[in-house]
Amino acid sequence: MLVNSRLLNLLLIFLLLLISAGCSKKEDSSPLTPVTDVDGNVYNTVKIGSQTWMVENLKTSKYRNGDVIPANSSSLFGSLTTGAISSYYNSDGNTAKYGRLYNWYAVHDTRNIAPIGWHVSTDAEWVTLLNYVGSHLSATSPSVCKALAAKTDWAIYTGGPVNIIGDDLSKNNSTGLTLLPGGENNDGSYDGLSLFGVWWCSDEVDTDNAVERNVWSSNIEIYRNGFPKSRGFSVRCVKDY
Repeated sequence: MLVNSRLLNLLLIFLLLLISAGCSKKEDSSPLTPVTDVDGNVYNTVKIGSQTWMVENLKTSKYRNGDVIPANSSSLFGSLTTGAISSYYNSDGNTAKYGRLYNWYAVHDTRNIAPIGWHVSTDAEWVTLLNYVGSHLSATSPSVCKALAAKTDWAIYTGGPVNIIGDDLSKNNSTGLTLLPGGENNDGSYDGLSLFGVWWCSDEVDTDNAVERNVWSSNIEIYRNGFPKSRGFSVRCVKDY
């Protein structure tokens, strides 16, 4: 009887371990739930370390409460001190692929441009992201930038009027974040599509400038700068903790 009891206990422990392992495997392999903004745009998401990021640039044309964010693609864009958006060359195709370009006043508006349960990424969250990815890179692929950037859609700058679409830096997007080169709106002048991507942080530098992060096709670094709040840049959102 004692032997049978011990065998029974061992069998129960074994079954519990199998169940536990099965649950863990299911949780690890389950896709993350997409998020939808007030416009109905659906974004895929990815968990990197302790953070969950949108895989696409923000596209919404409204604040969270439904108020429309004024669209402005003229030279007056750079003189605004209230929220505004534009699409690169006013193209719906560019919006669908690269998202919209927002000035920082839209990012900072209390009506919020992020979907419920999400927020515009902070500079500190970019630091956390870069540190986590950097600590998990392999010796054969040591670039954080390459791990975060989309594999395609980057151009090789030729110094002339034509840019050759390619993958000159062998970006591998191993994290799945898929940073895209959406360019910018600088006082109504569009520049940089396929050459660089710039993302606002919610952090202010001073009265006129705010923090941004950027990636260039010709470099393997992710840079941090302060730029005028009137510029039109891309936005990535992070899930609330």
